[in-house]
Amino acid sequence: MFRVNRKKSLLTVFVLISILLFTACSSKKVSEEGNSLDGEPEWKIAIETPDEKTVELTNLDMDEVGTVDIEATMRKKDGTEEENKWSGMPLKEILEFAKASEYSTVEIEAEDGFSVVYDKEIVESDGTILAVEVDGKKLDEKSGPVQAVVDGEGAKLWVRQVSKIKVSK
Repeated sequence: MFRVNRKKSLLTVFVLISILLFTACSSKKVSEEGNSLDGEPEWKIAIETPDEKTVELTNLDMDEVGTVDIEATMRKKDGTEEENKWSGMPLKEILEFAKASEYSTVEIEAEDGFSVVYDKEIVESDGTILAVEVDGKKLDEKSGPVQAVVDGEGAKLWVRQVSKIKVSK
């Protein structure tokens, strides 16, 4: 019969357990929606308030801010319209989260520096959100991870890859 070397067996068991522990600890935990569950944000947006404070908004703050699903229509240059179902956070709720409820305009800036200024009417509209999903799917790299959606407005007001929000009095 085979003779088992106790030291080799213990070493093998130790190596296997170490590999399993390392793999389990280093893997990123993700929810069904694709959000990180390990406490590390997937994206960050800097909110500059009128009192010169900067508040950081991440995907981990979405539950606190509150999310909505809306049907939003984008008007294109050629006069056609495109309607989709968007999921995200209302811009007015994001400003409350940042304690920046007094403002006259809000500037939304993309990663590439492109920016658009919204007046109070647009900001407070139920159709103005920072979206993270379209038609039930996470935004792709070209559009997201976060896109400003303004229902019923032209594409020039829809900002992709949002990285900064500047709130002005």
